Amino acid sequence: MVTEVVNKGFFGTLMDSLKRVLGGFGLLLLAPMLLFWNECRSVQTAKSLDEGAGMVISVDSAAVDAGNEGKLVHTSGEADTTESLSDDQFQIKAKGFRMERTVEMYQWIESKKTRKENDKEITTWTYDKGWSSELKDHTDFKEPQGHINPTSMPYAAKAYQVTRGTLGAYELDNDEISSLNNFEPLSVTAEQAALSGGAAKSHNGQIYIGADPAKSTVGDVRVGFKVVPVGPMSIVAKQVGGGFSAYQTKAGDTLLMVSPTIKSSEAMFEAAKKTNLGMTWGLRFLGFVLISAGFGAIFGPLRVIADRVPIIGDVIEGGIGLISLMLSVVLTFFIIAAAWIVARPLLGMLLMLVGIGGIVGIVMLVLKAKRAKAGAAHAEAVAS
Repeated sequence: MVTEVVNKGFFGTLMDSLKRVLGGFGLLLLAPMLLFWNECRSVQTAKSLDEGAGMVISVDSAAVDAGNEGKLVHTSGEADTTESLSDDQFQIKAKGFRMERTVEMYQWIESKKTRKENDKEITTWTYDKGWSSELKDHTDFKEPQGHINPTSMPYAAKAYQVTRGTLGAYELDNDEISSLNNFEPLSVTAEQAALSGGAAKSHNGQIYIGADPAKSTVGDVRVGFKVVPVGPMSIVAKQVGGGFSAYQTKAGDTLLMVSPTIKSSEAMFEAAKKTNLGMTWGLRFLGFVLISAGFGAIFGPLRVIADRVPIIGDVIEGGIGLISLMLSVVLTFFIIAAAWIVARPLLGMLLMLVGIGGIVGIVMLVLKAKRAKAGAAHAEAVAS
């Protein structure tokens, strides 16, 4: 472990906070754009899914009906391929649509933590051994001595995919196959590992290259495989000839939904709607966090000054934090409402009115509290 303490003093700390103010304004420009885009994206996706759900037709995968050419169709069945997946370097073969090779090496890993105590900036670097798929360059370590890693990864991660497949009488091409992500671990046997030669052996279903898996040393490597198997599949897409392609909706999105299970069209559209809703709220939260970080950076210099004010410094800092939180909530809400005014005017105006009402209510409560406090002070003065 290596620890470094930098005493910046009051003016050094203040200058650092002033430098971060510009970044804070940058976040306040970026976050609204993200929030606005997210709301427009969410509405367009929701409309596209509603449009698709209202016109999709379910067909039998056993035969291709030319009468459905160009239509949005849903079908289910057993998906298969005549091609095989092969990793020639490790002599691994598998039946499936996709296969991935993962490579990890046991090495020194540096962790860095920085904390502030008044005007001091304390940085600590710690070193531990562990598995990583990325090479940790020890020449970039704060303390490379005693933490030497190999200079390169002996093998690289790799992905494989078949070019064609079938779903009943329908053909599957790259777009449909690449949409399948239901990877399952592919266990490597001792016989397969032995084909790699050298010190390779099978351990926990992976190829282990090293002396002893129970006592890993720096430079040991483990190579794993996972595969998307053939099997049941459901799809919603445009029928084109004997295959599929993405369907362009009038609302703006293209629809190509694939599931590695037997699912009804209703279930597939419902799952897509839930995914859209989850993404919408996730990006809303991210936008709020970015706005909060922006205000935090802008108010940073005030916090530095408040730290030097005796007794009431904590109160001032708490007030700054409360104001920052309120501004973040209000700005996030208004940006979302503004986006909805563009997408759905009536609902957007309603949200805007609710937001304005909330702000007015908060202001009135603050004024009421101040008047009550002033009245109590006046009554105490009169009584004395």
